Amino acid sequence: MTFRRIFFSIIFFSLWTSLSAQDKISVEQQGKWQIGGVLGYAQYYGDVSNKSYFQKFGSELGFSASAFVRYHVNDLTGIGFNIHSGRITGTKNNFSDGTAANLTFSGSVFNFDVHSYLSISNLFWGITSTRNLNIYGTLGLGFMRWSSNLQDKVTLDFIFVDNRNRIDGAGFGTSAAYFPMTLGMEYKLTKGLSATFEGTLCTVFSDDVDNYTGGFSKDMLSFTSFGLSYRFGQKGTTAKKHETTVRQTEPVAVIDYDVFKSKAVQSTGSIQALTITEPKVENIKSFEFRVQILAKTNRVENVKRYFPQVTFDYAIRENSFGGIYRYSTGSFTSFREAESYSQTMRSRGIGDAFVVAYENNIRINITKEMRLK
Repeated sequence: MTFRRIFFSIIFFSLWTSLSAQDKISVEQQGKWQIGGVLGYAQYYGDVSNKSYFQKFGSELGFSASAFVRYHVNDLTGIGFNIHSGRITGTKNNFSDGTAANLTFSGSVFNFDVHSYLSISNLFWGITSTRNLNIYGTLGLGFMRWSSNLQDKVTLDFIFVDNRNRIDGAGFGTSAAYFPMTLGMEYKLTKGLSATFEGTLCTVFSDDVDNYTGGFSKDMLSFTSFGLSYRFGQKGTTAKKHETTVRQTEPVAVIDYDVFKSKAVQSTGSIQALTITEPKVENIKSFEFRVQILAKTNRVENVKRYFPQVTFDYAIRENSFGGIYRYSTGSFTSFREAESYSQTMRSRGIGDAFVVAYENNIRINITKEMRLK
């Protein structure tokens, strides 16, 4: 119980800290929505079970399966919905006075909940796109239904069937609210797909799950699960490459005129003719290529905190237009040089790096002719 209270306090403190800092946090590029499914085993803790977590591996495990959908509000927090079904079992060998009890129970549960989500990794170790392992926690509130049987394991006689006494029909409750608390890890396999491992502890606001009223005022269940999840709705590289901006100024061409006087040519009259050569035009580029590394709806005070393991060879510059803050690095006169440096940035861990063009510090589209420079 002490561990549960400490964990509960840490999670709520973390949620409060993250919500108070929302103005500095933006949604991750990999996607706002997440769906997933996990399989594993369930364990019961209550009056008809006095074994520890690892002791239950001998005989008190039941199959467990759940699915969830989650919306990520920003890089730290989110909200989700979970649905679960599983089998539970437990035994009670002795009563509190030492006499033999010889009770065993088994049953099934079906439950669903709404929960809040917190990325513990991003909270304590900074937000970065290069991290593959994410530790997270959830807190929720849900509703659970169960159906269970209580049996004398010596005589094999059923005392309660579906929570009803076999003799007089008196029974226990079959549903109640519950409080789920999850600690999990997800390892990124691809940009959207992750492998998931999590453990959930559920406190049921009832003492009726095992058909026995005793020392536990609230029955508890735990679910240990493995599975896959997928993030979608991401703002990927393709979308960035097709960004369009309003061109606010026309290209400024630099033209030099070299004017030469020819020798006076005598005409038949008294007028002298003056010959001027054609003007010589030098096509000097008025634009530059850069490599864009990040785009956010909110201004970023320190871009390098997103990429703590990446080395930058040039300064990072900020440009804002249409409510989007774009961050780029480098200045190149040819598209090939810029493309080569974007590949260097991708190899260093910035998977969304790509080439952009600026003219007089204003974002412009890259034309076919510009690519050939």
